[in-house]
Amino acid sequence: MDEIRLDKWLWAARFYKTRSLAVDEIGKGRVSVNELAAKPARSLRVGDKVEMRREGVVRTVSVLSLSEVRGPAPVAQSMYAETPESVARRAEQALQRRMGAEPAQAKPSARAPPSSPVAPITTATSPVRSNSFMLQNRL
Repeated sequence: MDEIRLDKWLWAARFYKTRSLAVDEIGKGRVSVNELAAKPARSLRVGDKVEMRREGVVRTVSVLSLSEVRGPAPVAQSMYAETPESVARRAEQALQRRMGAEPAQAKPSARAPPSSPVAPITTATSPVRSNSFMLQNRL
């Protein structure tokens, strides 16, 4: 086997769970072969460079072997080798995501204790009247 369809290889190498997902991603322009736009039926050969963009992460791999069947993960991982530049770029992007903006602070709950102490109300500055006094005088 000298050639294989791109969508079938992406599925066999376990980059996508189904061939239809691989076809959708290729159709959206998120997969390129040898720096050229690709179609699902494009022939893939050993030595080709495949670039995939997924969730903001760009991954570049070189094709080491071809297979039409989806095998276990260790076999699938032996079908390609990620380029050192791609590994470094993904590590840098992961670091940027971790060091990114802090998530917004949530509104404090009613049960949470206040963050600053509140001065107690003193009776010397505000006279307190009992309920019976108020009822008698109808204030």
